[in-house]
Amino acid sequence: MLLVLTLAYVIFIDLMLHRPDSGFASYSGGMSVGQIGLLGSSIVEAIAGLQFYLYGRATRQFAAFHICLERTHRYLLAYKIAEQMGEGKDETLQKIVCIMANAPMITRQDIEGVELSGVARATAPPSATSAPSSL
Repeated sequence: MLLVLTLAYVIFIDLMLHRPDSGFASYSGGMSVGQIGLLGSSIVEAIAGLQFYLYGRATRQFAAFHICLERTHRYLLAYKIAEQMGEGKDETLQKIVCIMANAPMITRQDIEGVELSGVARATAPPSATSAPSSL
């Protein structure tokens, strides 16, 4: 509604400036309707671009949080399963602690899923990629 009123105001003022008997002081140094439209649309586009930039950053941060949350969920589930075991509970809990302590840190490449070359890669634990296959 505000945009419609602004547009109507600009058109009205422009028409009044072009009429010689309107009583408006005419001068030639002001902005035209096209210049006002260009200025307004560039402001809107700048705000839209900023919004998309912030949305992209928030999405990446949420993806990083989701990776951490998923990893925590796995450890809690493993702990809960090991807690309900009757025999070998202590050994299983010890193995879970070792796995958690030796787990690789989450890096920026893991979060973004992109190597420096720009080619997407699948994330796998380092032990899975470096160990020879026994098949």
